[in-house]
Amino acid sequence: MNGRALRRTRNPLILQPRDAELVKNAFRYRFLTSVQARGLCGFSSQKRTNDRLRKLYDGRLLSRRLFINSFTREILHFPGPKAPEILSSLMGIEPLEVKRKRERALKTRDSFISHFLLTNRFRYSLEMAKKFEPGVKLDVWKYKPPLFLTEKERVFPDAYLLFQYGDKNYPCFLEADHSVESRQRIKKKIKFYLDLGMSGCLEKRFGFRHFRLLIIAKTLMRLKSLLKIIEKTTDKSFCWLTIEKNITPEKILSDIWFRSNKEGMFSLIT
Repeated sequence: MNGRALRRTRNPLILQPRDAELVKNAFRYRFLTSVQARGLCGFSSQKRTNDRLRKLYDGRLLSRRLFINSFTREILHFPGPKAPEILSSLMGIEPLEVKRKRERALKTRDSFISHFLLTNRFRYSLEMAKKFEPGVKLDVWKYKPPLFLTEKERVFPDAYLLFQYGDKNYPCFLEADHSVESRQRIKKKIKFYLDLGMSGCLEKRFGFRHFRLLIIAKTLMRLKSLLKIIEKTTDKSFCWLTIEKNITPEKILSDIWFRSNKEGMFSLIT
């Protein structure tokens, strides 16, 4: 009997309400870090969080994988073999959908995970920003929704999101830049978003015409390079840019955002 099975026999899992929240958030985020698990589920300490994550792993409600690159060493949690039944009863999700997401998580290459974690970091920061700005609420989040102008013209943003502040709605598309796209590719993508806004497609599909394109750059040098390309492509100010280190719950809503064709720094809730 291996160590995991032995722990399961000696200490059988009794599912608690916050355990259910952990499994739900692992499904929502696809790859959940232990720090994110603590913040989203309200645990008092990281040790308590890690203990429950381990219990759920031993009980096969969560699976995990180790991700290592030059800057990060993270244990990532995603739905385990027994998660479909629990999530079906908790969230009304078809077990087959949970199984498909689990299979995708198992097959995701390490080279893509770094990019995905930055997208998740933005999502987590915006969700947790309510601690610092209680009026903010993330209403909608969709990973990589396909956007079409024609059959051949399509873009897959990292996410579509809609957040509220007061009586205002803020529809946005998110692009996490990793300094690999060429100048021509960036110009083409900006023109695509411009044409998409003018086409009426967004109004039919999402219920809005005007939107923000949020771009996260790794460094300030890269951000300035992107800004220069964007401003040579359009005189519009729908592009909002910041750098990766600013993506935290404390900072995300503050004046950390550059805007295309605008002077100064801006808050997302202006």
